[in-house]
Amino acid sequence: MDLRDELAIQRTVLANQRTLLTFFNASLALVIAGLTLIKFFSGLIHGLGWAFLPAGSILSLYGFRNYFVHKRMIEAAYKARPR
Repeated sequence: MDLRDELAIQRTVLANQRTLLTFFNASLALVIAGLTLIKFFSGLIHGLGWAFLPAGSILSLYGFRNYFVHKRMIEAAYKARPR
């Protein structure tokens, strides 16, 4: 395996990590927005705040699942590479 292939694998690993952080960032934003809506508003907007909380949790779980699925795929491709 030459240097270009090694660097391509590293870029793929880093892209997978970056995607995990993006999912975490989005889920954290949903939770914070939900808490803000709950604290400062009432009525329909208050209910929307309560809906944001599980949505943020679900998005976080999906992000972690996505990360580990792709991590296994990357590791399998790395092990199957020609030497």
